[in-house]
Amino acid sequence: TTEPSFVVKIPPNAAPGDPLSFETPDGRALDLVVPDGVEPGSSLRLSQDPNTGSWSCVAELPTVGSGSHLSFDVVVPSDAVEGTMLHHTMDDGRVMDFAVPA
Repeated sequence: TTEPSFVVKIPPNAAPGDPLSFETPDGRALDLVVPDGVEPGSSLRLSQDPNTGSWSCVAELPTVGSGSHLSFDVVVPSDAVEGTMLHHTMDDGRVMDFAVPA
């Protein structure tokens, strides 16, 4: 089974903590919060495990010069509902906050 995934781009005027709304490829509404440390112009790849329904998020920061990217996996608890805020602390201490999508 293929893992459903899609990429969303953080708008130029968005800042960490700002709410954003997108539509998934299958037409479902997706609301999320711009994670801390994610800059405007960054891309977020959201992937859903078809067996567990858990989502993972990979943030790719805009590249400058040699480029950089930020990636991490997050397991969404089975009792989490749409809109539940999840927090992930990066190795450098930055906290990434995002909401469970629909």
